[in-house]
Amino acid sequence: MKTSERKSDPDIRKIRTYCAQCFSNCPVVAHIANGKFIKISPDKEHHFYRPLCPKGFAGPELVSNKQRLTHPLKRTNPKGASDPGWERISWDEALDIVAEQMFQIKEQHGAEAFVFSQTNVSSPVWEITPFVRRLANIYGTPNHMTTTHICNWHRDNGSALTFGKMGEDFTAGWPDFNHTQCILIWGHNPANTFNAYNQQINSALKRKAKLIVIDPRRTKVAAKADSWLQIKPGTDGALALGMIHVMLEKSLYNRDFVTDWTNAPLLIRCDTGDLLRASDLDSSTNDNNIFAVISPETGLPTFYYPGEKTDFSPLLEARIEVLLADGQKIWCETVFSGLRKSVAQYTPEYVEKTTTIPAKDIIATVHLMVENSPSCWYSFNGVEQNLNATQTNRAICLFYALTGDYDRQGGNHINDFMPPLNYPFGFEFVTPEMFKKNIALPDHPLGPAGTIMSVPPHLICKAIEEDVPYPIKGLIVFGANTISSNPDSKRTSEALKRLDFHVHIDHFLNPTAELADIVLPSASFWETGRIGYPLAFQENKWVVQWREPVATPRGESKDELWIIFEIAKRLGMSDKFWNGNIDAAFDDMLNPVGLSLKALKENEGGVFIQGPVAYKKYQKKGFSSMTGRVELFSQQLKNIEQAPFPEWNDPLAILEKAGINSEDFPFVLITAKLREFCQSQHRAFPSLRKRHPQPFLEINKDKAETLGIADGATVSLETVHGKILLQAKLTQGLAQNVVCTQHGWWQTCPDLDLPGHDIYSLDGANVNLLVHADFTDKISGSVHMRGFPCNVKNDKD
Repeated sequence: MKTSERKSDPDIRKIRTYCAQCFSNCPVVAHIANGKFIKISPDKEHHFYRPLCPKGFAGPELVSNKQRLTHPLKRTNPKGASDPGWERISWDEALDIVAEQMFQIKEQHGAEAFVFSQTNVSSPVWEITPFVRRLANIYGTPNHMTTTHICNWHRDNGSALTFGKMGEDFTAGWPDFNHTQCILIWGHNPANTFNAYNQQINSALKRKAKLIVIDPRRTKVAAKADSWLQIKPGTDGALALGMIHVMLEKSLYNRDFVTDWTNAPLLIRCDTGDLLRASDLDSSTNDNNIFAVISPETGLPTFYYPGEKTDFSPLLEARIEVLLADGQKIWCETVFSGLRKSVAQYTPEYVEKTTTIPAKDIIATVHLMVENSPSCWYSFNGVEQNLNATQTNRAICLFYALTGDYDRQGGNHINDFMPPLNYPFGFEFVTPEMFKKNIALPDHPLGPAGTIMSVPPHLICKAIEEDVPYPIKGLIVFGANTISSNPDSKRTSEALKRLDFHVHIDHFLNPTAELADIVLPSASFWETGRIGYPLAFQENKWVVQWREPVATPRGESKDELWIIFEIAKRLGMSDKFWNGNIDAAFDDMLNPVGLSLKALKENEGGVFIQGPVAYKKYQKKGFSSMTGRVELFSQQLKNIEQAPFPEWNDPLAILEKAGINSEDFPFVLITAKLREFCQSQHRAFPSLRKRHPQPFLEINKDKAETLGIADGATVSLETVHGKILLQAKLTQGLAQNVVCTQHGWWQTCPDLDLPGHDIYSLDGANVNLLVHADFTDKISGSVHMRGFPCNVKNDKD
């Protein structure tokens, strides 16, 4: 890697690289003084320069932190003992044990009894995902435990239920902030979690783009909005359906796009609720992928072939009697008519009662978006963590489709070009028999299990506890903190204790690692080299960059890729892992773009690639969905007995029926991320922890004062499942019945003399003690975490 010298201080070397702590991969310059990594600054010469967040500047603290794991450990005492009896062992012994246990479990119980797991995109571990999956796929297990069901799956994969076909990624498109006239941000706080988008939104606002924010909290981005809708947590689906209602009732939708490129004109059988197919009308037609629309000239059904734009404008709204091939007469209606009926109850007045958003503001916001076309949208965790998550995403997608701004310049653009790196996922090794053994597939065939072979932790726990559908005996974890980052920490802990074998690879001995049999120390991303993308998500612009190591791995810590390759070698898979040569794997990844690893390393700041930019690509090839159009009606969902039109079920009513009443729990709980921390990471770094020394609960100032709660007071946050203690933080940015905290508090910060927090204690601060996986999304398995009933009391009471 080329380096540049600073003339004023020749002893400081500067290396251009990128920060891999989250999906943004922000370009940075690492400063090295006398061989020591001392500082990070933004790379102002990079194509995708942007200011850094505090996590980026804290880079040297990760490398030097004294709590880092520095050598392999083996448990010598039983799980659950107050002292694990950690024994330092060599890498060879540790890896031999891992391979031996993996062999034994596969031989005795089948490969599916061994689970792989890793953290999500808010971590550099996401960069090794292809290699982790490759190892799992070749080993033969279909069970990959992740948290995508409560993170990004609905937006990134679930949107294919509307805009594409199952298995496709990012069909909702990426918001083109550079050209848009109106931005809709729903359940997302980019200032804290998405640095790349935060910068682009700020730039769009400077050129007078309109901004709509839907969020229970008055976040930094909400404070800048032309329309901030302070929604009651858990009611996002109702609001989206209400916005669709306004679009239809006031004819604000783009009629041409809806008629030509959604399945709105297709006919639904009123007797079965399925799409009418050509084979229903003509027994000689065996193709079930031909559908029917109404000809405006004859008023009769005519065949529609997916992906084609008809040479006439079919009737959009109608109900007719149809003669079937078997002589039966049935009534049919268009999808558009069915959609109108499905949202009929969601009048602005009804939605106001449900969401607490004034009806006039709902109407005005829809007008604001429609009248400032092209518009774009982006959503995240705020609408992903509830029992309506998939249908809420569907409703948002439908609302956006009605604008007609899909895949327009300034809309949500489909970046159909990506530098074709040869990511070695190894899906070619997945057999149909192996795939069918995925634990979550029977319950969630269209969810993460069916699309990316992911399994929620609560289903892994159930399989461990009950041996259903078969026993789970082993687990390998790359960087995840499953116990403190998922609902029902105690249940998760007890389940993991029952495993025959658990190996954990991490920087720190986090609560999940504490239950492992073998703990392996991983080098940080500042200490390892990778091929990656500093991302812009705009106009098919990409930079492929080598991330140069800027520090030496601490102690005996090793690159996760080295660990994967070594395990593969011991399992007899070395021939499928480039015979142990990681650089050869990188060269193979780069081969499709005509680069060698050597050449990439020589390109300071990476290689810029501009892909072709095209809009409205559906006009040439239609959509990849079943009907070749945007699916307002989803036959796929109907086939698994889920609502084909978006629906919303009141979570609080469901919880009331389960015995969780509002009298005992008058508040609604949500969680949010802090800019300084990624999930359960970083609380040991002084520069970050000093900004938030203690776990806290945001509560409405006026409401707190009526309860005698002062700013900074210790309060008890309680749900039906337990309680935790937090420091009150009074704010006017929340409604009076909503409170907000954060997950991930466990680690100490000795440099500031700040304590850690026992994640199992009622006197701790682990919010995941307060929510269980009792109420989940039927399609994705998402857990109802945001919008859960709770109570807040002064701890002195």
